[in-house]
Amino acid sequence: MVKSRGILLFLLLSVCAAGEDSWFQSDALGRAVSPVDLPDMDAEGYLLHRIESGKQRTDDLFLQGKLLRGLTVKTVSGSERIDETVEAGERRVIRYLNGLPWSEDIYRGAVLERSFIYGWDENRLIFTEMSAAGVLQYRQEYIRDPRGRLRSVIRFGRNEEVKILQFGYSSEGGLTETWTGSFESGTQTFFDGLEVVRESRINGTAVVARVERETVNGITREQTYTAGDVLISRVERTADGRLVREILYKDDGSIRRDRELEYSDDTLVASVIREPGRLEQRRYFYSGDDLQREELRINRRLVRIVLFGNNSRVEEYYRQDLLVLRKWYENDELVKEELYEEP
Repeated sequence: MVKSRGILLFLLLSVCAAGEDSWFQSDALGRAVSPVDLPDMDAEGYLLHRIESGKQRTDDLFLQGKLLRGLTVKTVSGSERIDETVEAGERRVIRYLNGLPWSEDIYRGAVLERSFIYGWDENRLIFTEMSAAGVLQYRQEYIRDPRGRLRSVIRFGRNEEVKILQFGYSSEGGLTETWTGSFESGTQTFFDGLEVVRESRINGTAVVARVERETVNGITREQTYTAGDVLISRVERTADGRLVREILYKDDGSIRRDRELEYSDDTLVASVIREPGRLEQRRYFYSGDDLQREELRINRRLVRIVLFGNNSRVEEYYRQDLLVLRKWYENDELVKEELYEEP
């Protein structure tokens, strides 16, 4: 507390003569919320220290007395300003003209790591260029329709690589499809509102594969088909993206591999893989968030148990439910093993 107050007093004394000095309660982005008369540097929450002098403003963002970010805004003329931000060891200098950024330099220490140049047509961004170590890495162009909607993003890379992202819209203005790829091949995705309903992977003019999606009772099902409309796989995921089932099919439509995953809250506790003539079952046991034990059974017979410790594990191998081999590992290095009489 004494040290924090001393820092605060030093700051106040050192800047009073420089210009207007103010403190504010702030959000995590460094935006002033409400003025503060006597800031408590040890209090919870963010504090913003602002100094305004002529055409320059400095904002220092603190959290419990620790400086998180420094921002200096300097007005060069009525239409031009320079923002300099120092945060987490990185210094970012952005130059604005008429309120729009036209260049950005990013430094790590004294080294210029990346530079960006932005091109505008009135208020519409038409291109971005990124350089590293003085070498142009890519140029990205933005194409819009007469209504101002983004139609295409085209990125030209260093090795003449071209990547394209295109957008299609309904007559009401809603997004209906996207294209991701190159001029020769890519993925076409179709939407119903915010939901993806189908994907087609295209090479030239031929559809190589397509993916259809539907969501029922919080489970999203993805079915992948070949160009010949043969079902390749089916994947099921929960609303938060966890895989719960994956089925791979043979050309004749029969199942080649069926995998199911079981969770307790967000933790994987079991998996089952079914293949012709083979059933593989794994179970996982935890102490808090730490995995303690893994059991593997094949065709319902115990095959292996793995016991986990701090940077160590013990693997036990079984045949006809009897222990035949035990191995000890430290930091993934085998340090000991014992053989037992096999049944």
